[in-house]
Amino acid sequence: MTEATADPRDRHTQRNIFAFGSVEFFWGLGLPVIIDSTFLQLFLRNLGADSFIIGFIPAMFFLGPALFGPVSGYMTAHLEQKRIPVLLFHLFPSTVWLIFGFYYLSAGDTAGTITIFLGAYTLFTAGIGLMLPIWQNYLGRVFSPMKSVSAIAAVMIAQTAAKIVGSFLILKTVERYSFAPRAAAGIFLGIGGVFTLGSFFFLFTREVVTGTAAVLQKTGFRFHLRRSFGEAFKNRNFLLYLGGNLEFFSVVAVLSFYANYAVEYRGIKAAVAAGLFVMVNYAMQLCMNILFGWKGYLSLKRKCLISHLFSFCGIAVLITRPVLPGFLVAAALLGSARAIRNLVYVPIIRKVSGKDDSTDYFAAAPIITLPVSASLSLAGGKLLDLLSPLGELSYTIFFSFALLMVLISAFLIRRGEF
Repeated sequence: MTEATADPRDRHTQRNIFAFGSVEFFWGLGLPVIIDSTFLQLFLRNLGADSFIIGFIPAMFFLGPALFGPVSGYMTAHLEQKRIPVLLFHLFPSTVWLIFGFYYLSAGDTAGTITIFLGAYTLFTAGIGLMLPIWQNYLGRVFSPMKSVSAIAAVMIAQTAAKIVGSFLILKTVERYSFAPRAAAGIFLGIGGVFTLGSFFFLFTREVVTGTAAVLQKTGFRFHLRRSFGEAFKNRNFLLYLGGNLEFFSVVAVLSFYANYAVEYRGIKAAVAAGLFVMVNYAMQLCMNILFGWKGYLSLKRKCLISHLFSFCGIAVLITRPVLPGFLVAAALLGSARAIRNLVYVPIIRKVSGKDDSTDYFAAAPIITLPVSASLSLAGGKLLDLLSPLGELSYTIFFSFALLMVLISAFLIRRGEF
């Protein structure tokens, strides 16, 4: 590529990797508590929550982007400069955990703690819904297509390294204090603090004005939705890729319950399930970010199929080898699958959209997939409650259903072109 034809965004690649990587490092310190979280599973069980309530957590994480993603898309799609909106939309979900941490520190365990926590988590996921599509779009557009995958991999490496540190801190905290209210409150205050601090590193990013977003005039919200969804539903490859995300939603559902399975039926210590499982999961995510992102091996579609293979094998291990080594192998495989999916999601959406500003596609995706994404975890929790008289067989049935979903998802990915 000559200097005349070089993408002007490449001049800022290192700076933007540093800025994004710093944001994701600080967020990564807190993410093990609230996303893919074995800590929350055990924290809520300690408060007396049943499996349906625990399934509510991942369901809300998908519902938030579905309901609020189009709002932030509408508010920002016409803006050429995205940096300040991305920063502001990060600060809202950060503040939620600061408020809940102070509440829990002062009130401790009460009859309404679960309800207050679910309210806080609902607000958090609403904030994530507002933040996610514009963050995904911003992450993709500040890097050139040539640099995109390797740059995102570097950012995810920073996040994953921090997740490992955060998981270790959770392990040590639960080992020493179990789920004592003051210790748990300190954890929630900590994640609110690191989320807030990390968000300000967006100020160090640099955008290149391309002129593309300027043509997106501010229109009525209904017209905005009709335009966005009308275009998305005509895009065959976009729909096939979203169908292929059935594997991702199945893995999230499995990760939402397997720690409780390990503790309640397989004799594994709560601290190990809350910390070590997640550390292994994130360690393999780090390896996959290096192998399939930074090194750039395989095409986007083949990476998707590899992630499906990892998911299939990980769930199969949970069914056939439910002992500590089996749980750790499953955590490694499912972590690998999650890492690859996170690497390819932004580049594939941008590729199949064919647009420089793909905010509408990122906002439409969680709505289109919502019937599956939210229902799998809720249905899984309800199924486990209904089949609880069967003991650990209830988990085997649930994991087997997730295994079937992964196979269906792989079939859809094979039919797509991306």
